[in-house]
Amino acid sequence: MLADSVSLPLTMVVALTTRTDLLMVLTDRTGRIEWVNQAFAKHISLTTEQLVGKKFFLYLDVIISCIFNKLISENNY
Repeated sequence: MLADSVSLPLTMVVALTTRTDLLMVLTDRTGRIEWVNQAFAKHISLTTEQLVGKKFFLYLDVIISCIFNKLISENNY
């Protein structure tokens, strides 16, 4: 029973990180990027290697622009 309760959240996290419709970023306390999923990197046209170690807020304008452009292109505004 305990093994199932531990593996279920891990399974969920793995499933979430591989989804292409979710943009995920993990940062440290100072806002430095420690991990991004491939969907996030692809949406802002950078590699994960280019993002890790950088400040998240440096890319905030790029992120907002990408989201805005996607909404406009899909007429979801």
